[in-house]
Amino acid sequence: MNDEEYIYQTLEDVSMDILYHAFLDAFSDYSVPMNLSFDDFQKMLRRRGFNGSCSVGVFEAEHHQLVGFIFNSQREWNGKKSAYDLGTGVVLKYRQYGLSKKLFSYMIELLKKNNIQQYILEVIKDNVVAFSLYQKQGLIIEREFDVYRQKNSLPMPKHEDIIVVKDNLQEEWNIIKTFWDFYPSWQNSMDSVLASPTDFYYILIKRNDSIIGYGIVDKQSGDVPQMAVHKDYRREGIGSLLLKTMEEHCESHVLKMVNVDTECQSMKCFLEAMNFDKYSQQYEMKQDL
Repeated sequence: MNDEEYIYQTLEDVSMDILYHAFLDAFSDYSVPMNLSFDDFQKMLRRRGFNGSCSVGVFEAEHHQLVGFIFNSQREWNGKKSAYDLGTGVVLKYRQYGLSKKLFSYMIELLKKNNIQQYILEVIKDNVVAFSLYQKQGLIIEREFDVYRQKNSLPMPKHEDIIVVKDNLQEEWNIIKTFWDFYPSWQNSMDSVLASPTDFYYILIKRNDSIIGYGIVDKQSGDVPQMAVHKDYRREGIGSLLLKTMEEHCESHVLKMVNVDTECQSMKCFLEAMNFDKYSQQYEMKQDL
């Protein structure tokens, strides 16, 4: 197939239904199951900040069928105007034609024209083809992430602390971010949480009216974008109490933690002690534009 058979353009005028079906086809053979419902697909894009004007697609010209895409978000990240890859794929029938490389080049030029300063993405370590493409395009590894999933139901630890379940953490934000051992990834950032705030429960653990731990959990899926305990109150069961409270509040009753910084030994040891299973690993990659 030659270049005249394809059209490259942004995605702001493309219906969500078309994006969804292209996504399902492109990720039908992905190493991690991605059989999202239409509602969950929209939720994923909303939370991560999908922006059609900086997202791109390649269309088969004759029928104007979307056969490849890069879904992007645009925000300020570490003080720079940035774009982030929410999902990249080519439908099965149109692979092996070099569309990913051409689509990526088209997108980078678009981002540069819009004064985007850096491009950020995550790729599963086992996805050798995608990782090689990104390296050849000039992206470098910033961090490595582990992905954990709860294996067994958690016991309720004995405690005398106060558990508070809130609708948001805006008032507490400046306090709780001082608890971090590592900076959350794009999809776990507070901007991503606030893009879909009603999807989450916000858990605070208090002692003597002071916050000593917090967690954020997706009400349905059990995804935990953030949790942390004040450094002065660790190894006292606060983390266990947070996990059990979040487990009880989510519909799935199974917790998942995506993008735990591999260098964070404290979180790694804690999750392993709580019998969480590490089932995937990712690279966070970046390219300065």
